[in-house]
Amino acid sequence: MRKLILPVLAVLLLAGCGSEEEEAAAYTEQQVEKLYGVESKTVKIEEQQGYGSTIVIVLASLFGDTYNLTLKTEDDLTFSASVTGELTQFHVYYVSEKHKSLLKENEVYQKLAGILEENGISDIMLGQGFESTIEASGKIRPKSANAGQIMDALTGMSEMIIKDVPYSLSLNMETEEPGETIETLAYSSGETAELKNALETYLQTFKLHHTFETSVESKLEPFGLSGLSFLSERFEEGEERYYDQEISLSLTENYNEENLLRAISLLRENGMSDAQVYLFIEAGSRTESCKASVLKNAADLRRCFGIENK
Repeated sequence: MRKLILPVLAVLLLAGCGSEEEEAAAYTEQQVEKLYGVESKTVKIEEQQGYGSTIVIVLASLFGDTYNLTLKTEDDLTFSASVTGELTQFHVYYVSEKHKSLLKENEVYQKLAGILEENGISDIMLGQGFESTIEASGKIRPKSANAGQIMDALTGMSEMIIKDVPYSLSLNMETEEPGETIETLAYSSGETAELKNALETYLQTFKLHHTFETSVESKLEPFGLSGLSFLSERFEEGEERYYDQEISLSLTENYNEENLLRAISLLRENGMSDAQVYLFIEAGSRTESCKASVLKNAADLRRCFGIENK
């Protein structure tokens, strides 16, 4: 019986192979035009090779082939894609290849990429996200970055990649300092202001963290304090993930309300009014936290930290 099954399955496979490949190619070309606004033709298609016993491979081919395709646009850009025979899974690499091509050959695109470099972004890559989303990735130095200039450049680059069809843009970048990620939701081309605001929120928090480490921390010593700045994630479902700044202050001398108020005033003067501040009174003993913006007098300290001058 087994000897009969394999030839029959092989015949079925060969009979359906041509039409399935044609359907996969036609579907991929339609999706590329729909998502990216460019016409393309399939120049090569081949079945992705599977592994296992002969009967497993044949059955897998009958019910879910995956095809690897090479396509070419009217301007001779070559890119790859993959699609299942059932047309349920589709991956295309047009955006990343178009980005590389423009970065190499187009002066306008190169100038826009140069603006990103001036704003502290290196290793910039525009790649494909979900459907018609362009995902911008790279490394960023927050202290050198201007959110408005970055968004203007990314928008211009995106519009050179995807033409005459709606698209979205998201960010997935890594900061050099403090070594955190900027990972945003996808915003449509009409929501660039919202994406700019999201980026600005990230950058501002990172800059304040850097300011504490480079300009504030050393100024706490005269107040009988030492301090550290931390970034904690804040995430709500359906909204952006951000970071909040937390500042821990530790006593190096006896507790003094006036000195503590001066230290917290220093935080506010350096833009850290929204930072959550808490106090380590002794090893392992930490107070509750309050925003620096509300800690303005001795009564505020007592209410938040629950301690008084000795």
